[in-house]
Amino acid sequence: MSAWRLEVDSVPMLSLAAPELLAVTGWACGSDGAAPTLTVALDGARVSVTRLDPPPLRAAARLFDGADCVFTGCVQAVRLGETPSLTLET
Repeated sequence: MSAWRLEVDSVPMLSLAAPELLAVTGWACGSDGAAPTLTVALDGARVSVTRLDPPPLRAAARLFDGADCVFTGCVQAVRLGETPSLTLET
């Protein structure tokens, strides 16, 4: 099992890991000019909406698997509600 950790350069800094960070899905390498993207699913029962409000759109973000940075980009979309998620893009 991966030890995912997400860091977002928002104010204040947002750092999420298990059990708040549930899964990393939707890896898309990008083609025909599209940028690489991925979606980070969060546990709505554990992540306070106030931590994502205002949404950290366009903030720099880094996804780590253990000690290794596996994705660097920015927050492209924020989904709030029962099943919150962040979509990252390079």
